[in-house]
Amino acid sequence: MLTHRYRIQVVANALSCGQGAVWVDCSYVVCGRRLERVVRTAYTETGTTGSSPTSSPSGKETLRNSTTENNKFVHYACRTLSHFLAALCQPTGTTLPDETAVVIVDSLSALINHAFPKVPEDRSGAKPGTSFRKRRGSAARLQTLQYVIGALQKLAATRNCAVVVLSQCATKMQSENGATLIPSVNASVWDQGISTRIVLFQNWVWRDNVPSTVCFAGVQKREGALLSMAVHNAAAFRVQEVSQCYLVCTFGAARRDSAFVQPAEGGGGHRLGRHARY
Repeated sequence: MLTHRYRIQVVANALSCGQGAVWVDCSYVVCGRRLERVVRTAYTETGTTGSSPTSSPSGKETLRNSTTENNKFVHYACRTLSHFLAALCQPTGTTLPDETAVVIVDSLSALINHAFPKVPEDRSGAKPGTSFRKRRGSAARLQTLQYVIGALQKLAATRNCAVVVLSQCATKMQSENGATLIPSVNASVWDQGISTRIVLFQNWVWRDNVPSTVCFAGVQKREGALLSMAVHNAAAFRVQEVSQCYLVCTFGAARRDSAFVQPAEGGGGHRLGRHARY
């Protein structure tokens, strides 16, 4: 998955610079062995030394937290929205390691959509009271989104770190345009807290009459402002054994969404260059 590769590279970059990183899984556990290999490669390329996050000795692809002198890494697995709120929205002194540069939140939309499913359109023949329950569910969803984005903004500002939220896309049917991909969490109260949005996707290209898959990254929102194009400054890249190769281009169709959470007013924050929600 593109976002899987992206978030691993973001964490590896932070750890290779001697800074801390926090990884929050909201859907499935990251591949610990792969993260360990990428971090070791990042140390080699930057000429730094340090211990990388390690997978469990049982051979399972899970991570163990690493808080050594040169490498500070913390991994959480949040299976419900309540667990996530307790872990990050009200963090304690031990929740985040010192000098944390980036907080990765993977598949947060899965927890939100599970706790507060989107309300379908009203249909004829609905039972009495159904509309009221739907409105109450929609209000609870918006209140939760407002609370979560505000808490992440506060976290980014108080800890001076980048909060990267990766989420899925959803399909929206439109009579005039057909099927359209939109962010899975799509609400104005949520979008207002997003500073930068980058979309990762795959597309087909032809070389010598042979089709091949190419990965793309493009900017949709930058420094709080939506861009005029749906995907701006799209760049192609491929994932190799130890590094990535980039090729600038200007086409593609969105497949996966993520964005940057904007720090609350008065606070600082790191800016990392790829698609995720800060």
